[in-house]
Amino acid sequence: MNKFQPAVLDRGDVSSLVRPWEMGADGTMRPPLDRDAMHLSVILSGDCYEMNTAPWTDSGWQDVTLRINGELIGSQPTHDDFIGSIREKLKSNYLFSFLKRQNPFRQVLETLHHKNNGDTGKAIIMAHPAPDGRTVIAIGFMGTGAQLYDWFSNFRMQLTEGTHTGFLKLVQQFEADENDILFPETAKRLGLKRLSLRDILMSMRQPGSPFVLWLTGHSQGGALTQIYCRRKIVGDGILPQYVVGYGFASPTVMASSAEEHPADYPIYHVVNSDDTVPRMGSQVHLGLLLCYKSDEALRRTCYGWQWDEESVRRRSLVRPLVEDMQSTGSFLIGFMGFIRALEGRSIEDVEAVLKVGGWQDNPVVKKALDLADSGYDRLLRFAFRRFAYDYESILGDKVPMRRVNAAAKRANEMIALLGIKGFMGTFNQMNLPAHSCCNDADHPNGVYQYIVEHGFDELQCAKWLSGTRPCRVAITPAAPRNRRASRSPRRAYRVKTRRGLRS
Repeated sequence: MNKFQPAVLDRGDVSSLVRPWEMGADGTMRPPLDRDAMHLSVILSGDCYEMNTAPWTDSGWQDVTLRINGELIGSQPTHDDFIGSIREKLKSNYLFSFLKRQNPFRQVLETLHHKNNGDTGKAIIMAHPAPDGRTVIAIGFMGTGAQLYDWFSNFRMQLTEGTHTGFLKLVQQFEADENDILFPETAKRLGLKRLSLRDILMSMRQPGSPFVLWLTGHSQGGALTQIYCRRKIVGDGILPQYVVGYGFASPTVMASSAEEHPADYPIYHVVNSDDTVPRMGSQVHLGLLLCYKSDEALRRTCYGWQWDEESVRRRSLVRPLVEDMQSTGSFLIGFMGFIRALEGRSIEDVEAVLKVGGWQDNPVVKKALDLADSGYDRLLRFAFRRFAYDYESILGDKVPMRRVNAAAKRANEMIALLGIKGFMGTFNQMNLPAHSCCNDADHPNGVYQYIVEHGFDELQCAKWLSGTRPCRVAITPAAPRNRRASRSPRRAYRVKTRRGLRS
């Protein structure tokens, strides 16, 4: 695998986040597409996974609050005290709880607790002074965590008022803490006794607010960015010109019928054309989609693929199946087809699937298999019914069993050619590496960091064409550019009034 040297980033330079809006090619005012703002965003999105705030506080960010599984870890009087507090609370509440979860009985209970008592969510909230007396308020939503219950939200696909239920619940939990997320240093600088996130949001309802809300996140974090942005603009009435957002590998979050002009929101979504996650969720993204057409340079640098003749052959066999899964509906059909392909197979085959997925030793999965009647058939039937329910909820149509059976036939053909372990391993290889966020121990060459640093000029505007049939990405010839010469003065900001977006 090739190596790329990450670019130097000044986390304390927030000027790229407060630049005046510009007129887009579609006639809609939006934040300028800015390489530096995108770079800051992808790094913060990556740092959210480890709650890594030290580089940000060292760069002048203040009032850092971590939201971890419903608990707020707030700012401390001094930098050293704050870092020490974070470490201690992370040990007791998050990182070191991994040791406790090695107890199978404990993990089963904890998973059932989260299933019955609500989903989980994590975020970094902080502030930084900006030019002209303004303040950038950053909210970085973390993507899906490593624990089994962290995935519950992703699979709550049924719709609530046209919105993905699992993602919506996480946003609502975050909103419940808005009045308790405090900014003491910012309040002192502004001459205020108390300043909460809720206070800041309310000030953004009026022209002349000194605050800019910066939202970002990778994967599930990109989904929460979209829903939170919509609820603040449409629900709370904050002015869109005070919001800028960047999502990476963001899933879709709403039904196409629930939002008339989804691209009008002030968010940019960067997607890798090989990444399947942005094709799932619901039907549409909120904000403008920017697609990077994956090429051999990206794949050889970031994916960690083997390039021998047999590995290339296996990927070529599985690629058509992956390429057909282009929307939530087509993914669910593919999943249901694979479940049908597993029916009647031995428990060893199912265990091989779990082993490739890394779930073979998970006590919750083991317990589910042990409780299933007739081996695992009951578990498969439950999964099939669940996916069928999600399909009908999202698309408003019955499951097309002819297509499900065709998907099952193709899966059986792949299993016959490659073996079930070989098929699953190749399928995962076609999907997982294309989704990584930033450079870290597990991903020395993060895909989305690579795209931002080396592929910014190749990003192309795209629109997800969703429907009951497999969809494709329609790509325009060129991406929007940051045309500084066309900047409008701050007082001339105007946003089209569409479904609650205010001028």
